Amino acid sequence: MKEQSLNELGSIICTTFDSEMAERLSMLFAWILDLAHNKPGATASMTRLVKLILLEMSCASKPSDKNVQIEVDRFERLRPALRMVVDNPAGDLSLENAAVVCNLSPAYFSRRFKALFGMNFSEYVRSYRLRVAARRLISTGSRISDIGFDLGFSTAAHFTATFPRRYGMSPRDYRALARRGDYGFSNDNNPQVSS
Repeated sequence: MKEQSLNELGSIICTTFDSEMAERLSMLFAWILDLAHNKPGATASMTRLVKLILLEMSCASKPSDKNVQIEVDRFERLRPALRMVVDNPAGDLSLENAAVVCNLSPAYFSRRFKALFGMNFSEYVRSYRLRVAARRLISTGSRISDIGFDLGFSTAAHFTATFPRRYGMSPRDYRALARRGDYGFSNDNNPQVSS
C-alpha cells in the first residue's frame, strides 16, 4: 500500500485550541509517535490516524483570527534553532546559541519562543532529548548511559533522574516494558503496564 500523505487534506487548517484540547492533541501525537516506533510497517495506518485526529481537532476548535502569514514568519524565524536541536541534540543548546543562529537577542528569542511553543527553549530541548531517548531505548540495544551521553545529558545519573519525570518510570523499566510488549499509555501520556 502506498503511503498516504497529509497533503490529501487539501488545504492548510489554521485553528487555535483551548488548553484542554491542546493538551489532548499533544498527548495523542506523542502516543502515535511512540506507537509507530514500536510497530514497524504501521506507517500507513498511523498516517490515517493522524489525519483523523487533525480533522477532529480542527472541527472542535475555534477558527483562528490571527494572520496566518505572520504566524508562519514567526515560526520560520525560529527554525534555525529547531534545526540546531535536531541536528546535534548533544551539542551546546543554550538559549544564547539558539538566539545567535536566529539573529535575535537572547531576551527577544526567549519571549518569542515561549509565545510560539508554550514552553521555554531549555524545556523544549529537554523534551526533545527525552523523546529521542525513549525511541532509542526501544529501537536499539545501546547501553542506557550511552544513550544519555549521546543526547547531551551530563551524567548517566542526570539522565536516569530526568527520564521518569517525563515517562513515569526509569529508562530500564521503560525498555523492559516495551520489550515485553505490554506497552500502553495512560491519560497522562506515561507508559503503563496493560492489565
